[in-house]
Amino acid sequence: MQFEYGFELTQDEPDQEAHMLCTETFITSSHKAIHVSLEYTMSPNLSPAAGGEGLVVYLVDASVPGWDTNLHGSGQLGFDGKTGAFVGIGIDMAGNFSGQCENTNRLPNSVAVLDATRQRVVAREVLGAGAGTEDWRTVEIRFVCTDQLIRCTVVVGGHGVIDSIPIPGAVMPASLCVGVCAKTSSKHTNAIAVNNLRLFAPSAASLVGAETPLHNAPECARSTMDLIDQLRLELGSLYRAYDQLTQETADQTEFTSSLSSK
Repeated sequence: MQFEYGFELTQDEPDQEAHMLCTETFITSSHKAIHVSLEYTMSPNLSPAAGGEGLVVYLVDASVPGWDTNLHGSGQLGFDGKTGAFVGIGIDMAGNFSGQCENTNRLPNSVAVLDATRQRVVAREVLGAGAGTEDWRTVEIRFVCTDQLIRCTVVVGGHGVIDSIPIPGAVMPASLCVGVCAKTSSKHTNAIAVNNLRLFAPSAASLVGAETPLHNAPECARSTMDLIDQLRLELGSLYRAYDQLTQETADQTEFTSSLSSK
């Protein structure tokens, strides 16, 4: 499958795994909070019966040897065993990754947080983890450090999924980087791609009331994302209309030329 833009991790084939890692380190000493944001698409199989498996957004400790050279992992989404990774947020279509957190066989269409020992802290269902090639879904993750404890909030597609959950055993290192991995299996495949991966510290003003969940932020933020999604849909419609008009013009030109030759 071809994407117009973005970084392709899997190609709708079985048993694929890939990582994308930012290698520019981020110094955390002066920051009480860090944000991660990205867009992803996961298609064409939008049903968890055959779609997935999914992807993980993770942070790595840049002081661990091999963090930037060992890009291999294991487990359902390729996160387990990734060198230096100390926390991961899984977007799991098939449900095999998140299901372990809730002691069930599967928890399809869910988001799960893993701690430093690869234990599932929490998993929450979302309304469809899959996203078509024209439906790039935004993910926002906020990590807030308080009293040697990291709390995590996750927003997917403008909807709050995980609300300020503490991550046991996770300690913010002096320097870190962000990465994404994705994986398919013999029974669950999709073409998975990501775009606009960012790791940044919020402004001092935005740290006021930092314990406030992201999904309780001013509605203008969500309205902006809704507007962007709507503009993308309208832009896609304009492209299709342009292609149709171009084809009709070409057909008319060919018809006129045919009449002229007669």
